[in-house]
Amino acid sequence: MTNPFGESFPSDDPSPIPPQDSAEATDRFVDKIAVAPVGPGRWVRHVRTLSIMNVAQGGAEILAAVGCFFFALLLPAFFAMQKAAPNQAGAPMPEAMSWMAIGVYVVMGVVMLAVGITRLVAGLRNFQFKNRYLGIAAVSLGMLTIFFIFCLPTALALMIYGLFVLIDPDVTAAFDARRRGATVDDVLAGRAKN
Repeated sequence: MTNPFGESFPSDDPSPIPPQDSAEATDRFVDKIAVAPVGPGRWVRHVRTLSIMNVAQGGAEILAAVGCFFFALLLPAFFAMQKAAPNQAGAPMPEAMSWMAIGVYVVMGVVMLAVGITRLVAGLRNFQFKNRYLGIAAVSLGMLTIFFIFCLPTALALMIYGLFVLIDPDVTAAFDARRRGATVDDVLAGRAKN
């Protein structure tokens, strides 16, 4: 087949790849494979990624808690402005409703702050392969943010990913090796003995 513009297609060449001795090609391939490092189980390296994600999510949840507290402080002013509005349709909101709204935001802030601090501490401890159970508790407690909608998708994804990582037997062995005195470098390189 020829190109209508006069040049031949690359596929017209009967042997586009030069022939090689199969033994030589195999040796080059095996040399590249032989230098691949032998490390820990595949989930052990995910512990650090999970830890960083926990710290980031914890920071976002702490910021959300600060926002809840700030909004709870501003609500009395909003309610006072609403009462003072001259052209208000309907009856004014009962005083108990305003206190209930403030209470809801304070409770949301306290829960978000507790979960955020737990995540932050767990992320920092898990980065050093310490306190695996705190990590499991932190990713599970993240589901308490269900009422604060913007944190829910990332909290759910982090819980699923975190439980996969932290319940893995190789990860459990890595945390146990670290507890018995192995260094983080030994754990990450797979040199820590169980």
